[in-house]
Amino acid sequence: MTLGESLGIASTFVVAFGVLFAALQFRNDARQRREQVAIEIVHQMEVAGARGDQIFALPVACDPAEIRQRGLEPLAQEICIRWETLGLLVYRRVVSIDFVEELMGLGVVMMWLRLAPFVENQRRIIGSPAAFEWFQWLAERLAERAPDKKSVPAYIAHRDWKA
Repeated sequence: MTLGESLGIASTFVVAFGVLFAALQFRNDARQRREQVAIEIVHQMEVAGARGDQIFALPVACDPAEIRQRGLEPLAQEICIRWETLGLLVYRRVVSIDFVEELMGLGVVMMWLRLAPFVENQRRIIGSPAAFEWFQWLAERLAERAPDKKSVPAYIAHRDWKA
């Protein structure tokens, strides 16, 4: 084997190794981004959940006037914005809908059921049917998934899980 052939083989291995390393690094970076987004979502939901019990206490299809009378309008808007952001992240596939469903699916649907009239009122006030569109979209997608799911609680379904 000549020196030129040896260098050709060596450079092929170096290029192949470089491509493999780059692919593994890209995959690792993508996993880290997903994990970071998941951590941020959990944090945001903790913040919303800490005060969200006031919204959960509202009746389904709550009249926007009642929300205003109770002084919950700023909280309702804050929660709508949080779910709006999450809906867009799911749509863009930054976060999987499975993850959101497992973490808080019913919570999103329950919030929507209470805040839908508030959102419709906000849309009329600002003259935009797009207000909180991704919150509505997410709640509807999660509600569609619920009847099809033969839900087994995690503590049963994953009781044999090992670290």
